[in-house]
Amino acid sequence: MGVVSEFRFGKPELEYRFRDKNALCNYLLDSTYEYAKVKFSYEDWSKPLWDVVAVAWVLGGDTMLMRTIPSPIPQDDRTYGMDPNRHPIGYVYYVKKDPIAADLTAKLTK
Repeated sequence: MGVVSEFRFGKPELEYRFRDKNALCNYLLDSTYEYAKVKFSYEDWSKPLWDVVAVAWVLGGDTMLMRTIPSPIPQDDRTYGMDPNRHPIGYVYYVKKDPIAADLTAKLTK
């Protein structure tokens, strides 16, 4: 959450990037705004686009910084335990918003 939650967009940036570019962009914006009406009680909201970062990770490239760590162990109190003997995983610790957002904009507005 700490990394992907930084890939946030507010209404002004969404409008600038996607409004009236095509029917799909307008649909996605309108759906996001309907969600925001229910979720947020204030006008100046921003929303992380979680799934976009997952797709960017699958596509690869130089959009994220990663390191290898032992796999964490989920705990009952919503924390994670660590054991250096567990199998390794790739841990993303930084997401480069601008190149991912540029790629998303280019692909959605074609």
